Amino acid sequence: MAKYFSLVLLLASIWTTSLLVQGSLRTEELSISGPCRIMGVTLVNKRTHRQLNFTEAQEACRLVGLTLASKEQVEAAWKFGFETCSYGWVKNQFVVIPRIIQNPKCGKNGVGVLIWRSSLNQQHRAYCHNSSGVPTTLLVLALLFFAAAAGLAVCYVKRYVKAFPFTNKNQQKEMIETKVVKEEKADDSNPNEESKNTDKKPEEPKSQPKTTVRCLEAEV
Repeated sequence: MAKYFSLVLLLASIWTTSLLVQGSLRTEELSISGPCRIMGVTLVNKRTHRQLNFTEAQEACRLVGLTLASKEQVEAAWKFGFETCSYGWVKNQFVVIPRIIQNPKCGKNGVGVLIWRSSLNQQHRAYCHNSSGVPTTLLVLALLFFAAAAGLAVCYVKRYVKAFPFTNKNQQKEMIETKVVKEEKADDSNPNEESKNTDKKPEEPKSQPKTTVRCLEAEV
């Protein structure tokens, strides 16, 4: 009986703690550093001096529509220029700080995604990540669709040009000019041929009729 009672107390305490955590955070109390996210990662903190423990960090990311980022996700953002001067919780249950330029006041003058393993109850900011991945997926699908449409358009244009060679205005103009030139050449060649024929057939002199002389002897 005592075991069941202790189990009920444990479950009740966990439920009460979760309610307290959810009730202790409000969306208007949270602030997102910067309007843009690099590789889906951003830094979330409370507007008050008191910050977030690990459990509150998870809840804070959820309230702003994100999830707690992992160290690998912060590293991916760091490679694209993401840098802060604040330690923040990540999914790996420790805090990190991404540094590109050395600064003795930020990360002890270190460079990279620096790790600090602290107690889960200590208060830090939170690195949140856009876990939906919908923009990236849509971008990839749009690129694939565009490539497929471009390929089909090229094939269609090639077949259409072969079937209808006069679709191109320049080609049509060239064909018309070529036809006109050929006709002019043909017209020019006809008088030459006629002149050649006339040259080949000179006027034949009219043959005079032969006069036959008959001599008649008269009888004496």
